[in-house]
This record gives sequence, C-alpha cells and structure tokens, in this order.
Amino acid sequence: MGRLVKIYMIEESEILAVELKRYSALIGADIEVLEDMFSDDLIYIHSTGSLDSKVSFLNLISTGTIQYKKMDFTNSQVRIFGDVGILTGVGNFIVCVDGVQLNPSIKFHSIWMKKNSILKFISWHATKL
Repeated sequence: MGRLVKIYMIEESEILAVELKRYSALIGADIEVLEDMFSDDLIYIHSTGSLDSKVSFLNLISTGTIQYKKMDFTNSQVRIFGDVGILTGVGNFIVCVDGVQLNPSIKFHSIWMKKNSILKFISWHATKL
C-alpha cells in the first residue's frame, strides 16, 4: 500500500504576511529569523542571474555584502497549489551590494511551501525591469 502524504493548505493572507516578515528580516539582517524561514534546499536567483543556496545567501547577509535598505512590492498575485504558494509581483528595492547602492525594480516569483504546518521559503527568482 502507498504512503499517505499530508498536505497543509495555505491561505493567500499567509503568503503575503510571511513575505512581509521576510522583507523585514532582510532589512534588519536578522539571520536567526531568516534561517528558520528558509528551507534547507532554498534556491535564490538574483535579478543579476547569480544563484545562491540558503547557506551562501545567509552568508551574503551576515557579512554585509548585501544590505537591504528598503523592500516593497506591488501588482502582486498569489496562486495556491495545495501546500505551495507562489507570490508574483513587482519589487522596488534599495539595496547595497559591496557598498554600492542600487535601486532595482524587478519582477519576481517568491515560492513558499508548508512543511509540517510551517511555511518555508523554497525559491526566489527575480528579473530586472
């Protein structure tokens, strides 16, 4: 007999709230919150095309290589697929990379999965506008 898998349903409001919490943690460089929030198999694709894992991305934040100063999003849409939620939107950020301030406007996918009733950030993909 096959194994039963429990699917934890997600609400749109949960995705929006946790994304805002992630932005706040990034701005505050709160590594403890981010580490708990990020899935161990996180794939993070920056608008530059560079790719990070959970470990490498947290290292960029903890060392100050990347410093998020302002993050907000508009034109958002949340789609729910059982225990996966995908937030698509337009982001307007102020970020310092290696001490150089950038003001990118991007389109993005932020993907969350509910594992054992806890939302985990599993993927980010951004492209410059």
